Amino acid sequence: QSGNNTVLGNINKKYTAQQYLEQINTFKKVFPHITIATNVEVGFIEENKDQFFDTITLIRNISPNEIYITQKENIPNSDEIHLPDDEILRRVPVLSEI
Repeated sequence: QSGNNTVLGNINKKYTAQQYLEQINTFKKVFPHITIATNVEVGFIEENKDQFFDTITLIRNISPNEIYITQKENIPNSDEIHLPDDEILRRVPVLSEI
């Protein structure tokens, strides 16, 4: 969901970006014709522009066949906060072009 270890930790993921990349590379070596799909959620309030660039870099490095991009949305009656919609709308096309 992110290519940045700090963001991954903030969303309670138990792996690092490097571990994810290593796992994907292992799959590609064992199964040369494997189809790789991944998902990225755009809009975590904790993710600054440099951390988002880490996500872009990771996606380029794994070179997936498919990328599922979801946008973090406000949940009614929740304290959860996401990035402003205009920033999310700037980031989604960047990922879509990879």
